[in-house]
Amino acid sequence: LQEYITSAYVSMRTDDEQDDSRNYFFTTARTLLSILRLSEALAKLRFSEEVSQSDVDEAIRLMYQSKRSLYDEVESSHRGRYDPTTTIF
Repeated sequence: LQEYITSAYVSMRTDDEQDDSRNYFFTTARTLLSILRLSEALAKLRFSEEVSQSDVDEAIRLMYQSKRSLYDEVESSHRGRYDPTTTIF
């Protein structure tokens, strides 16, 4: 599982380096720590003391979705569809 997490993190870093259009957000060591913590939390939700690969996969998916939602929000604000209410909620 350690190698799987490492390769997924390296893949995320590589994707960030290759994608110049998304220079707003970065994959850092904090991202890796977040993936680990989310994985642990997902395992605890299953009442398990061990993290499984499915927990890691879901944590990575959540991280990608989070970054994507931020990117979409930034892009929509650049196109003039920015709603001030969204900054509150």
